[in-house]
Amino acid sequence: MIEIDRDFVIDQLERAVSKTKIKTNDIEILCPFHPDSNPSCSVHISGHKRPIGTFHCWSCGAKGPWSRLADRLGLESGETYHPEDPFGSKWRASQRRARGEEEIQRSLFRGHLPAGSKPWEHGPFRELPEKFLTKIGAMRVYDDRSDCYRIVFPIKNKIGTAIGSAARRLDKEKLYPWINSPGPWARKTLYPIELLPKQFDAVVLVEGPYDALRLNYHGIPALSILGTQNWTEEKVSILQSRAVKRIIICMDGDRSGRKAEAEIFNNTEGKFKRKRFRLPYENPPVDPGNMSMERVDALREFLS
Repeated sequence: MIEIDRDFVIDQLERAVSKTKIKTNDIEILCPFHPDSNPSCSVHISGHKRPIGTFHCWSCGAKGPWSRLADRLGLESGETYHPEDPFGSKWRASQRRARGEEEIQRSLFRGHLPAGSKPWEHGPFRELPEKFLTKIGAMRVYDDRSDCYRIVFPIKNKIGTAIGSAARRLDKEKLYPWINSPGPWARKTLYPIELLPKQFDAVVLVEGPYDALRLNYHGIPALSILGTQNWTEEKVSILQSRAVKRIIICMDGDRSGRKAEAEIFNNTEGKFKRKRFRLPYENPPVDPGNMSMERVDALREFLS
């Protein structure tokens, strides 16, 4: 059996489905499992974290492997797919994919910000007032790929130089809630490091940018690790350079949050005094960005 690749999935779907929209990691199609007029089914094509061909409909909830989708649409499952030169074909496909993704990144971003970003002049965002958002340099951009507006948070390194950006969609849709500028910057800094003093004794470590901003707005020094996969020794060095003595680890109340908490706790042994401030497992998950003010006050007391 030949391994299903990106080009095979795209070719098969474009033969059978009238509306398709190719993105970096997925191709969006009209869902064949319910009446659908606007593409709501995402089929994975990058092979990052999930097998190529895995699908999920964000409207009706249908999901599964490529074989189930192919059977529904009357397409080849891969068992009868035999290109003349499978190894050369796969190499050429990977080269085209790399070039395509690089071109997409270049077209979507100007430097470290999404193309078309403009200063934030649109009132509060969740609990954060416009004045605070202006202070941190927040911006707004229209994302035509996701058909939504996003708030953009410029990310700086420890000396205040912009190295990246993270953009959160402003509507309630859950598809691609965050998009980040390209590059490894998320593993090289803590956010918003430029808002905190040059030296500080204690800090709360959280996952996402908004989590950190909300706590800072309420007077709690907090830094985002910029995602559960982005904890590095470089971030330990940043904290040590700021004379940090104590850290409070406050990750999201879900499985990945617990995993990141354990990694940070183990990695910082002997380097800082450290405690865990655990949020409960709930559905939807509790995080520092949505937890109650009672928990915010409890965290402040825990830190002191």
